[in-house]
Amino acid sequence: MRQSVLSMVVCVGLVLGCGGGGGGGFGGGGSDFAQNMAKHGEQEHPEAVPALSYGVGSELTLGDFSFRIGEPVLMEPEDDLPYIKNVTERNRFGKEGVKALVIPYELKNNSPVKKKRDVWWTVHTRAGDELYGGGYNEGIYREEHALESYGSEVPPGKWFKNVYVMAVPEGDANGTLGWFKQWETRINEKDPRGRKIEVVIAQAVVDIADPTTGPHINPARR
Repeated sequence: MRQSVLSMVVCVGLVLGCGGGGGGGFGGGGSDFAQNMAKHGEQEHPEAVPALSYGVGSELTLGDFSFRIGEPVLMEPEDDLPYIKNVTERNRFGKEGVKALVIPYELKNNSPVKKKRDVWWTVHTRAGDELYGGGYNEGIYREEHALESYGSEVPPGKWFKNVYVMAVPEGDANGTLGWFKQWETRINEKDPRGRKIEVVIAQAVVDIADPTTGPHINPARR
């Protein structure tokens, strides 16, 4: 379903003129493509959840959590045995022309107490594709850079460094977007059993800077 929605975003972008730089415009600014993504983010939900768009380098806040996206790096991925035993990750990063898009980011819990994350984000290309990563490649980066783990609940008042490592065709690495969503558990009023569902209550789209080129993600392979 998400893929089809993003395809619609691409189509609208072609009509309205995607690929611009600048701010102004819809929500918090950002590129034309980010603004179009935000508009479709609103239309995706029956309650028309507002979606702001932000330019490269912006700090954004949804609910009690703030986020800052750092400078991405395009690296050679790890895709071989004996390093990766997970077949899905090995195949994902082993395709011809695929690189590891490393996106460092920071998050902070602004509430006065520890809190479970209710805001998550995904990465999308201008072709309308959602990117997926792998735990081994991400783990290599986390270990080398000694990223601190915050556990199941995020302590308040501190910026924590984190990272996404995504498999991306090299030609699609520029102009990516982060789509942030805040989720809430509610009782489904249409369900006679009253079962709970996850619904989006806030969302935002942010432009991600074009990546620089780095070495192999695995220090042992450099």
